[in-house]
Amino acid sequence: MKYAFLFFLAFTFLISCRKEDETPTNKIAGEYKLVQAKSIFTTTGEPIVVDYSQQNIIYNFSKNNVLTVSGSDNYGYNPGTYPYEFKHDYLSGTPLTDAEIKIDFVLIGGGSKMLFSSSGNQMKLISSYVDGTDLIFEKK
Repeated sequence: MKYAFLFFLAFTFLISCRKEDETPTNKIAGEYKLVQAKSIFTTTGEPIVVDYSQQNIIYNFSKNNVLTVSGSDNYGYNPGTYPYEFKHDYLSGTPLTDAEIKIDFVLIGGGSKMLFSSSGNQMKLISSYVDGTDLIFEKK
């Protein structure tokens, strides 16, 4: 009986463990309209906000990691296709401190990491943390 209990305990422990580095779900897959670009770090100290809501600039993130951009803007990408990766990982690649947590980010065309944020039908790709431009989208 003692061995049966130990076997049961070990079995329960093994099936309750979950793999930490599972492939993240691709939360970005879908079609989005660019509505705004915001640059925080400027020479004047005032943010620059460009309204794209009246233009038809579409970013289509396919499930097979291809971004198709139609329309053109001064802050994002020209029309065409680009490879992209959606990741849930440490921003630095490996944790620099015990307090560092994994976050969602996107790499487009092998460029810099853009933090990913979404709420309702709005999505943000944030690169202001490296003096870049934040792109704000609405899901179509």
